[in-house]
Amino acid sequence: GNAFNAIAGVPAYRQIIDMTTPPMKMEGVVIWETVYMQVDGKWNKVQLKPGGRKGMLNEIMKTSSVFDCKELRAETLPAGRTKVYEYMMSPPKGMPGVSDKPAKHTVWIGVSDGLVHKMVAENMTIDLSFDKQVPPIP
Repeated sequence: GNAFNAIAGVPAYRQIIDMTTPPMKMEGVVIWETVYMQVDGKWNKVQLKPGGRKGMLNEIMKTSSVFDCKELRAETLPAGRTKVYEYMMSPPKGMPGVSDKPAKHTVWIGVSDGLVHKMVAENMTIDLSFDKQVPPIP
């Protein structure tokens, strides 16, 4: 949970979401409380209210359960040294169209910054970068 809380506190980050089922690639840029998402080559902008990023994370953590967490190995990513963990997570309760069956997740957490740099779930890979971000659209 601490690594995800850390993401909610950084000024900006970019995430690339690659899904296999259905096949889809999305890109997101988050700068403070503004979220930019690109789907099918088109960018959209959503302005969150103050504390919105932290609020979304808190809601997911409250309505999900994480268990069977274990450290697997150390690994080096382009961002640096990481520790790789595996855990089971039940999806947030009450999400329409989402199975309530727990799924295995693997997460790469930076040794020096404590941030999540990569996440893999059943049909999805998310890569995150925390260098300076520029709004893709006004």
